[in-house]
Amino acid sequence: MLLYVSSQDVQEYFKLLIPTIDGLEAIVVSDRDGVPVARASSSSVPQLALKPAFLTTFTMATEQASKLGLSQNKSITCMFKSHQVVHFNCHPVVVTLIARDTANTGSLLGLEQELQQAVRDLKGAVELP
Repeated sequence: MLLYVSSQDVQEYFKLLIPTIDGLEAIVVSDRDGVPVARASSSSVPQLALKPAFLTTFTMATEQASKLGLSQNKSITCMFKSHQVVHFNCHPVVVTLIARDTANTGSLLGLEQELQQAVRDLKGAVELP
């Protein structure tokens, strides 16, 4: 039996997941160009962090970091004055978590496997033929 999960299903799942992690404000799945495929967010998330120009920064950063010879990045964590951002490489999509600076970074990083499973079916929607 083939089960297809839509971006709507993933968004609903994200809406349920956000309140379970203290300080988590948004989960965004985007393609390598920063175009959102699925997202869920609270009203307190900075709107700039949901824009493609911000979301595509992971792609640029991971390309530069891979030149260090340590292979491809699995994730990048960025700390700002009032927020933190965790990007997961789920090639060909990127999953971005946006949380308050007080959120437990380890809890955010601990979501990696669960998020990989959640976006598994979305990957086919953005893969090149």
